[in-house]
Amino acid sequence: DGLPTMIHLESYLGKISSAIHQQAGLQLCEECWLLGGYNVGEAKISKGYNLAAKYIIHTVGPIWEDGLHNELALLANCYKNSLALVEINNIQSIAFPCISSGVYSFPHKLYFTWSRLRIFQIAEILGLEVFSLAL
Repeated sequence: DGLPTMIHLESYLGKISSAIHQQAGLQLCEECWLLGGYNVGEAKISKGYNLAAKYIIHTVGPIWEDGLHNELALLANCYKNSLALVEINNIQSIAFPCISSGVYSFPHKLYFTWSRLRIFQIAEILGLEVFSLAL
């Protein structure tokens, strides 16, 4: 049927996404398949299935090349579009993994400094309150 099996998820999605999909179950894979592909910086929402979370917001971060290929703007879109879905769906809390900081190779010091500031800026624009930001 074209759906990836659980065994192949880590190579297909990366470690964080693989863990989320494995815990949520095959229904999440099926819903993601129906959502279609993802463009870098875009965000989509699905049910949480077997997770404690009601929803999962999916986003694809950019691969770090050298900082000259719009990487920070694309990463900002991941957060902006994810937080817009929070607002649209009246979600009360959200947890972000470190988007693009693993296999996508964002330099960690730059990522942590930049993302903390950007999350606060976007949340303020959308009228959302950030209660805790542990980086």
